[in-house]
Amino acid sequence: VEAGVKVEKTWYTHNNGMAKLYFKPSLIQNFGKGDINITSLDIVEGLENDTLLRGEIGGSINLGNGWSGYGAAGYTFGSDYNTSDYNLGISYSW
Repeated sequence: VEAGVKVEKTWYTHNNGMAKLYFKPSLIQNFGKGDINITSLDIVEGLENDTLLRGEIGGSINLGNGWSGYGAAGYTFGSDYNTSDYNLGISYSW
């Protein structure tokens, strides 16, 4: 279960496009029992019940002619857990 707030700022560009930047802090409550069994793999250590904090920053920009770019970076941590994630991409719509 995740609860958070997303704060976003939008700028309008000279070619009638827009760019956005956001920050999203959140609180995550994980429900788990520990080890996980997956066929054809060894036992994988899973998360047990834990409360995690997460912060994410990202943005997007309209590049014109149907193209846009986006990116984000996030960090999640708790008492026995931490991880980083990154996302970068480009999309086209018609």
